Amino acid sequence: MRISRTTGVCILLLLLAGCFLSSTGAAKSKRSTKRGPDAFEEEIPGTNYAAQEEQGQCVGEHCQNGGEGDYQDDDGTAGDEGGEDEEDEGPPVDETHVLVLTKDNFHDEVKKHPFLLVEFYAPWCGHCKSIKPEYAKAADALVSVEPKVTLAKIDTIENEDIGKEFDIQGFPTLKWFVNGQVQESEMNERTADGIIKWCKKKSGNPAPLLDDKEKLAGVVDNSRFAVVGFFKGEAAGAAYDAFKKAATEDGRNEYFVVTDAALAKEHKVSKFPSVVFFRNFEEPRIDYSGKFEAQAIREAAQAQSMRTVIEFTQENGEEIFANELVKVLLFGPDRSKHATDDFLKLAKEFKGQYVFASVAGGSDPELWS
Repeated sequence: MRISRTTGVCILLLLLAGCFLSSTGAAKSKRSTKRGPDAFEEEIPGTNYAAQEEQGQCVGEHCQNGGEGDYQDDDGTAGDEGGEDEEDEGPPVDETHVLVLTKDNFHDEVKKHPFLLVEFYAPWCGHCKSIKPEYAKAADALVSVEPKVTLAKIDTIENEDIGKEFDIQGFPTLKWFVNGQVQESEMNERTADGIIKWCKKKSGNPAPLLDDKEKLAGVVDNSRFAVVGFFKGEAAGAAYDAFKKAATEDGRNEYFVVTDAALAKEHKVSKFPSVVFFRNFEEPRIDYSGKFEAQAIREAAQAQSMRTVIEFTQENGEEIFANELVKVLLFGPDRSKHATDDFLKLAKEFKGQYVFASVAGGSDPELWS
């Protein structure tokens, strides 16, 4: 598809989220500590650390200068030794219900708790400081709403061996443990509500059964976005296992199961198994036509949960970059109509393959700072 050259805009395929992180000012300086071959840094946004930066992490795989315990500033000179951060720590946070782990108690504590979310952090990491009050708030709430889930944290700089054991490459990294075993999926939520929702889903049924007309209607009518799997007779078999795995791995969207043939017929579903995306924006219904595999279903759900073109703001940046698909951003302060029309056509053509977002500097100047 040919895009007009007169629009005066730049369409970029982004494999990283540096632009969002730089706009929020989450990481302003570069500090590194070299501790053998596996070193960590807090990087200036925009470097090629796509996966970690998209999740709002301080990352670093290469430390060019500085020795054991040395930190370097933007100009490459040695900074404060020992990692002391000069930034404002902010108001004190009550972490009463956050379990503190060390190399001495880590493995014992992990085995004690049926469901344990562990934050691997660094004391100097700006993103770790940002999540600290939200993490504590979630820990407080989970004591009553989901007591079988425990939130914990470990200083990965102080307890370096634990960081190496779990191949921690960025901060914060949040890993989920079930009965002492670390799970494949990591937690990328950064708000208390998001953390609570994610933990409740992981510790319970990720795809609850909708067994009557009212429940299904409630989901279809009231959900912004819902993934409904229709199965004939019972929720079992390879197709159901793939759907359930997708639901378990997708920490952002809600999944449901329907096994009643009459309910399926009411919603014009005649093929089993089937997956339908119900939305309260743009097209209200999208019938999934891809492979019945967990990754394919999850990626399709993440793509269809967003508008064709999203208005990029500081508030929704995290959600945009948490999506696994490659990002395409339209930068245009003047919001040219020709540019917008061309971009929309492109977005419709490649819907589901990329995430398309428009960045309007005029409406949110801080995005350009």
